[in-house]
Amino acid sequence: MPPCPGDRWFVDETYVKVSGRWTYLYRAIDQHGQVAFSPDGRTLAAASDDDKVWLWNITSPAHTVRTGQPLTGPTSRVGLMAFSPDGHTLTVGANDDMIWSWNLNLSQVIKRICATTSGNLTPGQWTGYIPQLPYDPPCRRS
Repeated sequence: MPPCPGDRWFVDETYVKVSGRWTYLYRAIDQHGQVAFSPDGRTLAAASDDDKVWLWNITSPAHTVRTGQPLTGPTSRVGLMAFSPDGHTLTVGANDDMIWSWNLNLSQVIKRICATTSGNLTPGQWTGYIPQLPYDPPCRRS
């Protein structure tokens, strides 16, 4: 939903435990809680009415660009979302009492995929996890 005149924005912080370590979590949200800015101010996460979360490159506010496919998982309306302090993780809470987190650091994701599949990501595995993209395995073959 696009911003409208009279929309309210809130900025807050909280202290949460992540992987056994206490850390600050900062966020800026609209009155619906469906928008979050990355700590470096370059990425905007916005929830859509179809339960997807879209990422936008807002480095140039006059020319914002949606980046990639939507993040999926929630099966109900996303209520709140926030980036981790380093901007590499986006966590959302949905109205079905579920919490979803995505690692946005592409190099870490690729390393995990390659380690999990022992460097052999089959077309079937690819289609099972990322059917919206053509088969293009990121792992180097020996």
